[in-house]
Amino acid sequence: MKWFHESPKDEIPLDSPFGRRDGGQAEAEDDKIGPSLRRIKTEEPLPSAETQKVAPAKWGRLRSLLPQIVNQNQSPGPKPSAVTSSAVNITDELITGGLSTMMLRLWFERDEKGHRRIPVLLHRLRLRVSDSLHPLQGHKSVFRIECEYANGAVRWVVYRQLRDFLSLHTHYAVSNAYNRNVDGLPEFPRTSLPYFKFLLKEGREKGTQIGHTDFARLQREALENYLLDLIRAVMFHPASNRLCGFLEISALSIARAQTGGSQYKGGYLQIEAANGKGGGFGRKSTSWKAKKELRWCAIRESYLVVMKEPGELEVWDVFMLDPDFTIERPKRYYRQGLSLLHPDSVSDEKAENGVDDRRVSINTDTEHMSLMGSIRGRFSQAFHLGNHARARTTSNVGRQENHDDDASSSSSRSSISSRATTPMLDPSTHVNPLQLADDNPAEDGNTGEQHPWSNNKKKKKANVNEVSKHTFFIANSQMRLKLFARNQRQMLQWITAFEKAAAASHFTGGNRFESFAPIRLNVATQWLVDGRDYFWNLSRAILMAKESIYIHDWWLSPELQLRRPNKDRYRLDKLLESKAREGVKIFIILYQEVSSRTTPTDSNYSKQRLTALHPNIMVQRSPSHFQTGTFYWAHHEKLCVIDQAIAFMGGLDLCFGRWDTSQHVLIDDPEGDQSQIWPGKDYSNARVSDFFGLNKPEEDMYDRTKIPRMPWHDVGLQVVGQPTRDLARHFVQRWNYLLRIKNHTRTMPFLLPPPEFKPGELTQMGLTGTCEMQICRSAGPWSMGTPSRIEHSIQNAYLKAIQMSEHFVYFENQFFITSTVVNDVKIENKIGDALVQRILRAYRDGTPWKCCIVIPVLPGFVFPIDHSDASAVRIILECQNRTFARGPHSIFARLRKEGIDPDDYITVFSLRNWGKLRGDVLTTEQVYIHGKVCIVDDRLAIIGSANVNERSQRGDRDSEIAAVIRDTDMIDGTMAGEPFQVGRFAHTLRKRLMREHLGVDVDAIYEEDLMANEPQKAEHEQQPWDPESEQQYGKEEGVTKLSKARQRTPAGALLRDGVDGFRQALHATGEAGSQEKHEILHKLGLSKDTVGKATDAGLKEERQMYTKDGRKVPGFPSAIVPTLEEKIVMEHRPPESEADDDPIADKIQESAVLERDHDSVRDSPSNDAPSKSNLQESRKNELADDTPEDPRVDGELFGAPAYASTSPQTDDQPPHAQSHVDDADEQERAAPRARSLIRKQLTSKLGSKWTLPTPRPKVDPQRFDDPVCDEFWKNVWVASAVHNTEIFRRVFHAVPDDLVTTWKQYKEFVIHHERLNKPVRDGATPEAVGRVPSETGDEDVPLEGKSAQADDQEDNHSQPSKEGEETEEMHLGATSSEKDPKTRRPARGIEGFEKWERDAMESLLGELNGHLVLYPTRFLEGEDAVNNFLFNADRLLPLPIYD
Repeated sequence: MKWFHESPKDEIPLDSPFGRRDGGQAEAEDDKIGPSLRRIKTEEPLPSAETQKVAPAKWGRLRSLLPQIVNQNQSPGPKPSAVTSSAVNITDELITGGLSTMMLRLWFERDEKGHRRIPVLLHRLRLRVSDSLHPLQGHKSVFRIECEYANGAVRWVVYRQLRDFLSLHTHYAVSNAYNRNVDGLPEFPRTSLPYFKFLLKEGREKGTQIGHTDFARLQREALENYLLDLIRAVMFHPASNRLCGFLEISALSIARAQTGGSQYKGGYLQIEAANGKGGGFGRKSTSWKAKKELRWCAIRESYLVVMKEPGELEVWDVFMLDPDFTIERPKRYYRQGLSLLHPDSVSDEKAENGVDDRRVSINTDTEHMSLMGSIRGRFSQAFHLGNHARARTTSNVGRQENHDDDASSSSSRSSISSRATTPMLDPSTHVNPLQLADDNPAEDGNTGEQHPWSNNKKKKKANVNEVSKHTFFIANSQMRLKLFARNQRQMLQWITAFEKAAAASHFTGGNRFESFAPIRLNVATQWLVDGRDYFWNLSRAILMAKESIYIHDWWLSPELQLRRPNKDRYRLDKLLESKAREGVKIFIILYQEVSSRTTPTDSNYSKQRLTALHPNIMVQRSPSHFQTGTFYWAHHEKLCVIDQAIAFMGGLDLCFGRWDTSQHVLIDDPEGDQSQIWPGKDYSNARVSDFFGLNKPEEDMYDRTKIPRMPWHDVGLQVVGQPTRDLARHFVQRWNYLLRIKNHTRTMPFLLPPPEFKPGELTQMGLTGTCEMQICRSAGPWSMGTPSRIEHSIQNAYLKAIQMSEHFVYFENQFFITSTVVNDVKIENKIGDALVQRILRAYRDGTPWKCCIVIPVLPGFVFPIDHSDASAVRIILECQNRTFARGPHSIFARLRKEGIDPDDYITVFSLRNWGKLRGDVLTTEQVYIHGKVCIVDDRLAIIGSANVNERSQRGDRDSEIAAVIRDTDMIDGTMAGEPFQVGRFAHTLRKRLMREHLGVDVDAIYEEDLMANEPQKAEHEQQPWDPESEQQYGKEEGVTKLSKARQRTPAGALLRDGVDGFRQALHATGEAGSQEKHEILHKLGLSKDTVGKATDAGLKEERQMYTKDGRKVPGFPSAIVPTLEEKIVMEHRPPESEADDDPIADKIQESAVLERDHDSVRDSPSNDAPSKSNLQESRKNELADDTPEDPRVDGELFGAPAYASTSPQTDDQPPHAQSHVDDADEQERAAPRARSLIRKQLTSKLGSKWTLPTPRPKVDPQRFDDPVCDEFWKNVWVASAVHNTEIFRRVFHAVPDDLVTTWKQYKEFVIHHERLNKPVRDGATPEAVGRVPSETGDEDVPLEGKSAQADDQEDNHSQPSKEGEETEEMHLGATSSEKDPKTRRPARGIEGFEKWERDAMESLLGELNGHLVLYPTRFLEGEDAVNNFLFNADRLLPLPIYD
């Protein structure tokens, strides 16, 4: 396993005149410099323009593979030399010799600097000086040293000048003279010195002829033998550290050998942070003196690592390469001297000294010129002294000059001074050593290697004397560092190594969707739906951990049980403690909440509980609120990476309340010896009470006999292979950033990014699959420490996936807030815009296309919607209403403006379930949708932690992670009734989710193991899905960048968020006077608007819509566009052949037919007329008597939309809005009739035909392949949602509902809950018929629990205000009893249900098709129309917290 591989351009071809790769030398014909010392430049035909365009794309895909296979099939040749033969087994040495004792000494001995010895067995090191450059150029000669360790497990190449050998020997000689600490120190070989004339003379005397080739060979052999002798002398001595430094060996290079990767350069550097960007460099608590010390550094495959000592593995800090990586060499004006007075001469020198066009801000030339050499050269030029080649030739950049003066060249053909230097450049200081200095890349196209971060524009060349000889800068998106090297050559070697690393790294180029990570091919991955499967697989992976576990969560509960029931040994804290005792290092990042009152996750308890288990468990909390200026945003990603080989991600935190099954049961109240499935705090319902008392996890939060849990639906992902390394890199980047900005009482280590898996390694281990995957994220200044970079690649992926979709887009998300305006605040993410544009294209093209969105029916926050403390619920509902169906910026308004019926293209659903509490008490609760999934055409899937809202999608707010998956294993499918190829991964996931929502027993259906599938093609044979050709290896494409003036600082972030919140509060509050608001804003410098106009205009604007001819008029599109329930009733769906009964419209038609038949029979003279007439009359009377009255409140009909035509008392025409514009189509005109049938359900008798207006559809588990065709979409999916909604409405009056459009209707609607709370009339037990605790003022429901418990966690610093005192913050015309369920007076005279009614309710619930219900678009629409939905207190809260 190689840990260093040079670039293919640095390798010597087998037929090269420079020498064969096996080390053999070509024979020289004469005394001239032989082929081994001269590179012959051959002219080759230039490729065509077409070839140049195609080649980079192919080379980009293959380049990551090539460095790993170079030198795999080398021809046999001379092997490297070693002190100990490779035939000697190291095990025998340990058993028979004293090597074991020597190894023990390694830990205790220290060198003259006090550093621990580097743990390497030098006598097992094999090396060969395989080649040399400029052997006759004295101190400028360069030697290639090939090293091999551990029988080839580690191989690397070092380039050293002859002066480096002399320096090494001098240091050892001086140290030994004073300390006498090395016995048998070898003498320096004099034959390696370039005194060629002496060798010629000696050869003639002995009758032998020595050529340049022979001298180069003898020189290399002498230096090789010297190194072997030096190893023998110091290999068991602390002084060996100096030799290890010469050969660039450190403890890190040996330790990382088996992990793969490569090392480009090692050595000592002094590093300082050039600015405060990204938190500096090194730990925050590090002293100023310690930051100035020289430290061992190494450039590895995609990062620079700084070690505390070369002999230890403790990392000082890590600098990671990214698309913003640059190198700068500062200009030093004092080096220009008098040239500053003569600009023309300076320009001439700049033109004369040609250099490589690399991305360095001033100069990247590699000419080696010491200070004395520079003075001597200038002096000779000024006085025209001599014509010596060294005085005029910049030999290290390979420049050749022709001299016409024969005086110096005629003395001897073999004279060094008469020869032009070899055009071969030093590979350690040149990325392309074959490129001559006088080749101008910008002119002749001979650019050599183009780097991913190279700037191809012409740059003004700087003189070598104008730039620093020791100092250079490197920068990435997080930091800018100042580096000091010992001399110019060392500096150039570091710069070249950085260039090579950047050229070969995936992370410096442009990636698809502007992500930090590239596209990965042949990935094995598996979707995991709901917590049971996710946590089971996670527990199995944790048990297999050998080295490390990375966990990043919004919330983590140490006592979480990963397997149930009665599987206490699989509790999270016990698993982590067990692995920590085995030596596994566990690193955890948790979101640090601002206050337990607002976010009761108690991260401090989790941290203390975990760190107390074992020292190998390390925890950091983030963000530091005041330091980063971050109070609103959170670390929201959910991630677990194990051994950098397998990862779990998605929507599931490792915390209470997340474990669930596909049945989503509500009740866990076992009797007798049965075990609880959700013990203690795990039994939760966030709609009733938020978490409290987390330090007592075994205690229940409320009475299980009276309160159901809120089921949790989620989706996660399991992945192995290359994407796991990308996720680990993301975690490492964040972990290290936190160490730089936080002070910890406990020292925690910096982490290193993992290397790439080598080609074939995953195949060998059977860890390949058929998927193409890319990791995307939302990250910005506060979360990742990147002041000038904001990454929102998740949003980019969503936008492109929607844009490229052909037939179907399926969403499951916790929120859906996009592309609208709420309270004069613009929602900037573009997902809604992408949906509208795609629907417009489908409408114009006449192609079938649908978008299905599944979100929670209510946000998962405490209190009923009319409670004074339910601000979060109302604000989020307001935002989602503005997104979907209300306001001119809503999706419905923009589609209807184009004459499109929104329901034909986009629909929204939710989930709800029911259960029986102890005593057979009926109850219901929503199934909370927390997954973040987007499935496009059953080909592409996006799974992660990002919600569809501003917080998750913008990048500068919540931090998120997501995976974009496209399966290359295509199978035959159907879309819109036509054959259509679909991907196995996305297709099976979409069917699994839809089946679960419609009540299919998914556990009984066999699911294929997607991770067992073999790749369809090799990686290099595949073409990844990249619509915009963004994946360009070696070309930088910027992620969202800010100008320097907009770079985020903690203070600026805090001020900006405060200003936004204050502006929004003042603009939205209707109680404050316009003049007062203007004066306050003017004083703060926040507003220049005309007094009072902005707020009024904004509120009016948000309550308008477009007519079909494009005019803007008052009204809501949701009031005019028929609901899905109205459409199903109008269209008589589902048909009798696909349902258990007839639709209500068919039954009414039957009644009308019977009435007509009765009239005709009555007028008939037939003898049997009386009998027929009596029969039909009886049936007619039965139907007539069964017809319920329309439900009303103060004369207003339930369900009458806002701006109902004529008046809400009639609702017999489509709404004309306030403008009285009537442009309704046929369906919109038929909607009032359907609405009149639906509302009768509220007053109908149980068991009558009016109880359920729509029948139960038949669900076939095998009919889920085509989600677009009407047979499935309308007759099964939508019809089931309508049917289930009607059942929950009839039994529980579940809130929210489309029939409730005003607060008065809401109050009347929920009186049904009080009736459910009463026992059965004349029943034998006092148990209630039913409970809806999250939507009632049930006296047994501890709605006060949240504020009371939050105060307990805040150490009772303040007492909460009494809710009865908050009457001024209620909606207009409301009283305390109307607003607050805890103070609402129970209605008088309400009687309970009879026994038969209770039984009929349970029978109705048995007819449900799963959990799918409609998401209401008209709920409290009438109040919203008059700006009465939000309370005044809601408008004071910063909207960015919720959107």
